[in-house]
This record gives sequence, C-alpha cells and structure tokens, in this order.
Amino acid sequence: MLVDMHFHICNRYHSAETLARTLKDINENQILVAAQACDFPTYHSTLERIKEQAFIFPAFGVLPWYAAEYTGRLDEVRSHFEEVGMLGEIGIDYRALERFPESTPALQKQLFDVFLAEAENEDKILNLHIRSASDDALAYLSAYDLKRVIFHAHSDSVDSIRAGADKGYYFTLHPRVYKMVAQEVPDELLLSEIDTIPRTWKAPSVILTGLLGKVAKLRGITFEELENTIHRNSLRIMKGIPQLDKYAQHLATSLV
Repeated sequence: MLVDMHFHICNRYHSAETLARTLKDINENQILVAAQACDFPTYHSTLERIKEQAFIFPAFGVLPWYAAEYTGRLDEVRSHFEEVGMLGEIGIDYRALERFPESTPALQKQLFDVFLAEAENEDKILNLHIRSASDDALAYLSAYDLKRVIFHAHSDSVDSIRAGADKGYYFTLHPRVYKMVAQEVPDELLLSEIDTIPRTWKAPSVILTGLLGKVAKLRGITFEELENTIHRNSLRIMKGIPQLDKYAQHLATSLV
C-alpha cells in the first residue's frame, strides 16, 4: 500500500478538475494520505474536500509564516486539537523571514510550543516544516517527550538529519528532496510524501511509485522492500491514536 504522509489538498493547490482527478487516483489505488493544513482556511477547506474520502485523514496546523497572526489566537488554535491525531504543517522557518518578517523567531517559537505541548500531552504525530532552523528546532523538540515526530522534506544539512534520526524522528522522502534522506536515514525511520501536485498534473500513484523506485535503486533494495518498509513505519507511527484508528486499520489489513 502506498502512503503519503504529507499532502496538501486545500484550495490553493488544486483546481476543481485536478482535485477530482487526484481523489479518483487516490481511491482507485487505495493510497493512504495525511492531508496537511497551513492555517485555519486551508484546514476547513481540507475537511470539506475529504469528508467522503475513505483513505484521507486531516492534520491540523499553522505554518510558522503566519505566527504573527495566530499567536494572538492561540485559544482558537487549541480548539481544533481534539479533532485530529496529527498536527501539521507546523514548525520553524528562518528562511522565510524575508517574506514574513513580522513572524519573528520568537513568535514562531511561541506558536510551535503550543503544538509541541499538545503532542506531548496527547501522544500525537507532529508533521514538521523546518527550514534553516534545525539547531533551534531540535533544541525545542528536546524539551518535550515526543514519540511521533516527522520531518517533512528536510534538507537543512546532513548533521541535522543524523541528529534527528538519532532521536528516533522520522523523515519523509520527497519527490524533489530525497537524496540526503535516502542516504542518511535508517530503514525504520523512512516515510514518503508528495507534498503538492505539480503544475503539470501527474497522478499521485505515479509520483509515489517513481519516487520509491528512485530511492530503492539508491539504497540497493527492491521497490517492494521499500514500499513495505514505509508501510510498516506508517502503521507504527499511527497506531494507538484514536483519531487515526480507522486509517491505521487500512494499513494493518493490507500489510504484506
């Protein structure tokens, strides 16, 4: 079973046509998908678009780009936590400070801490966006007891990947950012993602199959071995979270 642990299905990434084609491909190929949010509007849009989908579950998060707005709305942020078993897309992004100077490092940390506390208290999955901020992010994470951490499309440095893997954090293979993760992350911490459908539409099944084929070749294993490894890892990180029980069961029943 193919698994996409970080995918955006919200309005800003899909036309009506590409959304319909994307959902059709996900259903026909039974791809398990974790649909990420960037803020409140994209979360609500995602919920509307996946309400009749059997293989897609929602995550809730606010990107660090919008920390200046959402640190003033933390009670509203917390009000969505009970609905989900995964928190994402969240994180620390110093690379984006030129575009979003109002979302200072201090405000990003304030927003991030709210999600980290929820993940620790309720044993939820964190789906992280960390850009040019690995040292600070790893320090912030270390202050909490976190068992289900995913670094999405991470490429800050080999050292940061090794440091995260040493702590048992998972890393996704991404269609455009995969070589460093493929070379450094051990089998038991590998996951896969698409992130966004390219401008020239391509089926999710084709994207994931192509990605896993490239990585399998890099690692000197078969496609089936890598697919099964990611399948098992996805089940492990999801198992035991009440909001994700139904989706974990899909993985459990289709495990080879």
